[in-house]
Amino acid sequence: MNRLISWFSKRKSSLPDDYLSLLDRIVIDGRSRHRANFKFHLTSKIQSKILKNELQFQNFVKNLFLEHELWDTEENLGILLFISLDEPKCKIFFDRGLGSDSLEIDWRKIEYKLDSELQKNLAYKAIPNTISEIIHVLEKNFPKIIPVFTPPSFPFAE
Repeated sequence: MNRLISWFSKRKSSLPDDYLSLLDRIVIDGRSRHRANFKFHLTSKIQSKILKNELQFQNFVKNLFLEHELWDTEENLGILLFISLDEPKCKIFFDRGLGSDSLEIDWRKIEYKLDSELQKNLAYKAIPNTISEIIHVLEKNFPKIIPVFTPPSFPFAE
């Protein structure tokens, strides 16, 4: 299966395949309801010094966002959820189309809540809930536009 989750750890994931498939299904289902380009990264190894320095950490996540071309959308609706499991930390990085003041407050609330849950070792429950919350915000603000078929009108003979 072509995972929507990116792994850049050299060692095998500690998360079970059925759990990862669940995360994939949540993202796939959400893509049918919003116009954003959403991806998330889970990693089990990242250099400690990157996580401890906020500027380095932001640049690291920004580079992942750019590397996967999440910015390459018509409406600038790219979003990346980055999660480090070994040293619990997360970051939501979003494109300018998702950066209005009200949306930024939503992203920061979601990020803060996930970070708190990761610190309490609640990642297994928190990750799918966070992905669902992000999808809900995307769906509410950027719903998928489904063209409506309008049948042609034909003049009827009398």
